[in-house]
Amino acid sequence: MTGDILSLALRANVQKGDAAKGKAILSELDDDTVRKLVPKTFEQFTQSTLRNKGELMEEIAAIRESGLAYDLEQYDSGISTVAIGATDPFGTVFALSVPVPTQRFALERDLIEKSLLDISAELKGEFTPN
Repeated sequence: MTGDILSLALRANVQKGDAAKGKAILSELDDDTVRKLVPKTFEQFTQSTLRNKGELMEEIAAIRESGLAYDLEQYDSGISTVAIGATDPFGTVFALSVPVPTQRFALERDLIEKSLLDISAELKGEFTPN
């Protein structure tokens, strides 16, 4: 039952309004779990929406490298979002995202990215046993 609930929650985040947050959460999971949770193809919301699981897996690899997940008008035209994912000491996976109107995104991107990476580092410090 828990897997079904997690699958629904992740699908809601990836496909229904906050793809950056959903991808950040997925990046905290192992590849086998991600492959089991997401569909092979995705509903298209904009011209930028990811089309399939392969494209998503490539993005997740990039997110794991950079620590940042993006939704650049993939769900909603006119909205760009950056997110980070984290796992607390109890194994709960969560994400924090900052959505911005795309017309302002380029002006605010560096600040958003730096702020989220600072928060991510702080969370890792809090969640890592001393």
